[in-house]
Amino acid sequence: MLIRRSGTQVIGERQAASLPGEIELARTADFELGSLQVQPSLLQLSFGGESHTIEPRVMQVLVLLAGERGNVVARDQLIDSCWGGRIVGEDAINRCIAKVRRIGAESGSFEIETVPRVGYRLVPGGAGQSASAPWPFRRSIVGAMAAVLILALVGTGFWYARNSGPPQPTVAVIPFVALNSDPDANNFAQSITDTVSNALAQTGARLPDNIRSAEDARRSGASLIVSGTVRRQGSTYLVTARVGSSASGSTILSNEFQANGSDAAAALAGQVAIWLVPPVRMWASFLPVERDTAVTDGIMHVFLTREGGDNLRAWELSRTLAKAHSGSGSAQLVFALLTSDVFPQIAREQRRAAVASARLAAEKAARLLPKASRPLAVRDCHLTAPGWHVLTERCDEATRRAIADDPDVPLLPYLFGAQLVDTGRFQEASKMVDMDLAENPLGPGQLNLRILATRMMATDDGDDLLQGLEARIRRYLGPGATASFDFESAVANGDLDAAEKLLRDPETSSAVADGRSADIMRLVVRAARSKTPGDVAAMRESCNPPLPGAIPPNDSFGTCLAGFALVDDLDSVFSLANRAYGDVECCSNAQQEQQWLATGGEYYPRWPLFGKAMAAARADRRFIEIARRTGLLAYWKSGHPPDFCSFERAPVCQLLH
Repeated sequence: MLIRRSGTQVIGERQAASLPGEIELARTADFELGSLQVQPSLLQLSFGGESHTIEPRVMQVLVLLAGERGNVVARDQLIDSCWGGRIVGEDAINRCIAKVRRIGAESGSFEIETVPRVGYRLVPGGAGQSASAPWPFRRSIVGAMAAVLILALVGTGFWYARNSGPPQPTVAVIPFVALNSDPDANNFAQSITDTVSNALAQTGARLPDNIRSAEDARRSGASLIVSGTVRRQGSTYLVTARVGSSASGSTILSNEFQANGSDAAAALAGQVAIWLVPPVRMWASFLPVERDTAVTDGIMHVFLTREGGDNLRAWELSRTLAKAHSGSGSAQLVFALLTSDVFPQIAREQRRAAVASARLAAEKAARLLPKASRPLAVRDCHLTAPGWHVLTERCDEATRRAIADDPDVPLLPYLFGAQLVDTGRFQEASKMVDMDLAENPLGPGQLNLRILATRMMATDDGDDLLQGLEARIRRYLGPGATASFDFESAVANGDLDAAEKLLRDPETSSAVADGRSADIMRLVVRAARSKTPGDVAAMRESCNPPLPGAIPPNDSFGTCLAGFALVDDLDSVFSLANRAYGDVECCSNAQQEQQWLATGGEYYPRWPLFGKAMAAARADRRFIEIARRTGLLAYWKSGHPPDFCSFERAPVCQLLH
């Protein structure tokens, strides 16, 4: 059953806005529950001389129950305060309550009492509740879910509270072996083991203790076995990571990573974790409905290959898996997913046949799987013209229904967040990405998208959040990890100082862009600063994109749009936009599909249209035509207006009432 506030069953309802009572962990004071020390902003619990990290949602539930001082908390209140009023399944609530109950049992500090048909209450116990201990203070701030990710870092001492919910995937991590005999190498190997274990635990997997060998892993009941080696060659560290199947005893896939210098341990640990976590999440999401080990091993192989960067190979593997297991809804869905993932890379003459096969697979998966919403969302969003980069009302409804059916579904909230960013709905996009990041805090795509959405919001209160997110991704991927989006969002918002700094800094300049695109970006920043006729003329000459449909899109496109707006050259803004944006509303459905097949579904990004620098362009009636041809106007009219319409009187906003 899906519930939201009133407790009634709902399907496909639009996501509610953040509610005033939503808990903001970053600003919640530390408190005690008997012997249990709770630090909400750090996601830390301390008892028995040990420190443990818990999931953001579990911490929110604990804060809420503790703050009610023994009063009963209804499920409606849980949803409002901990899920932002979103549609949420009974299983999701039960899992969180089970984890909080486990915390109380293991610390001996409290119990969670279920009041049938009403809710839950926290009863202090064990060492007793100190009369002078401060209780958590719940602040009423709209958009508070953003703050739960500020310090949701996987670090040493992660503790996963086991629960009585659906079967947990079990992953055994055998300690990585140092091939060098010195203590530094052993410490390095241990740090890799700890970080990989912590990252996997964050996915909800159960990690058995005291695993030293493959035999230990099999006795523990683990389905997957992760192992590896570490060696040092001079200043270079190399890690080989392997993922094996406990059932078959074979290696599913291995991968090698290397890094140099003093930060090599953190960098390599991050690389291995980033390679492992998304496939484990996808694999685990199929375990409740798929009992064939050959299929689940195949799914893991597909997604490990994909995370290794070989997308076309992953697609071929998914197609082979679907053919070999025609009666498996899981195998059919994976093939449909991977087809949409690599669609632009498929040879143009093969796209029609590929997408037809993928649609049939998605429809077959909808018949075979217990819930049809996830494969139907793939069909209606990712395998239907104009493609998932152009969010339509049909796609929106299908995606919301799938997320409502399973709020913990991996990847889908993140992809939906990317679609929402490209429609100017940055606040809602942030909430969707938060859902995915709560389970995958090291996802580089998720982190970059969350940072971009935060920078593009009209509010200026996201500095603390940005610092935490950026520190996380840079720790593992280096200083240039966020440089491209940092630069583009800086230009889109008219922050030329920040843009110029990124171009000049040797640690970030090459990550912003290379070659001709980088030259154009420098020219645009110079022209926007100087506004001299010569610089502006040079910008006009250089900002000339390839014809619509060119693959890949020009990296400097958004920079050029903002540059023209910053020098008050709106004629050039609209000339450039009309030339670059293909008309996805051009014609009949059949003609739209033909255009989609020809382009591979890649389009120039639309989010640069929504920065502060483009405000004057949005105030021009010519913007309406840009909104129409890009599909934005149709989507906005379906009841999903962009953020800027809440504070601007742009002509396009008047059409949405």
